[in-house]
Amino acid sequence: EPQQETIFRGYWNRILRPDLSLGLALVYERFERDESRNAEGSLNLTTPVRVDTLLLPISVRYAHPSGFFAQSEISLVHQSLERTENNLPEAETEAVPLVDKDSERFANLDLSLGLRLPARQVTFRLDVRNLFDEAFLFQGGNLHSSEPSSPGFSPGRTLVGRVSFSFR
Repeated sequence: EPQQETIFRGYWNRILRPDLSLGLALVYERFERDESRNAEGSLNLTTPVRVDTLLLPISVRYAHPSGFFAQSEISLVHQSLERTENNLPEAETEAVPLVDKDSERFANLDLSLGLRLPARQVTFRLDVRNLFDEAFLFQGGNLHSSEPSSPGFSPGRTLVGRVSFSFR
């Protein structure tokens, strides 16, 4: 099926002090395809034919000389979806509610705290995504991909712990 993906991205970063920085980005993504059909050839109503996403992430990063670091990022998101309803039989139309266009706006706050040990050989990090546990609908970038990927936003609080080792 013919499809088109468009991404425009711009960013600005500023060091406010030696231990503090500010980041701002603007991202526009569009995914379009002619129609959405499953493997049997029938119309797939759950897959959008067009997704427009506008993201405005704003982040503040702090890094102390002792190795402690923190980052906070709020992302303002606006996403609109368009689904098709190509000539469905009457019985199928009544069985499945159709949504022509839908949109979602939300703000998502992420927080990261960590510690980098001396010589930077080991780093401990704890990420909290969707800190306020906001519920929202978001169609991620792996819309028509069979490969697994990590979603940019999740409609539930997520805790991720990491330990990184660096061998030189």
